Amino acid sequence: MAGEFTGLTDAEWAVIEPFLPEQPEKPGKGRPHAFFRDILNTILWVLITGARWIIMDPKI
Repeated sequence: MAGEFTGLTDAEWAVIEPFLPEQPEKPGKGRPHAFFRDILNTILWVLITGARWIIMDPKI
C-alpha cells in the first residue's frame, strides 16, 4: 500500500542520528559524501510510497 512521506522530522532524526557513523571531514577521491539524513529520507520515501527510484522527487 502506497503512502505519503515528506521526510524525517527533527525529533525522529535525533533518535536515529546517534546510531550512524560520523560524517567524514574531508571528501576523498570520487563523488562527494552525501548527508546521512538525505540518504535515509530517500530510502524511506521509496519504501513508503512504493514508487520506483526513477521517479524520485528531487526535493526529498
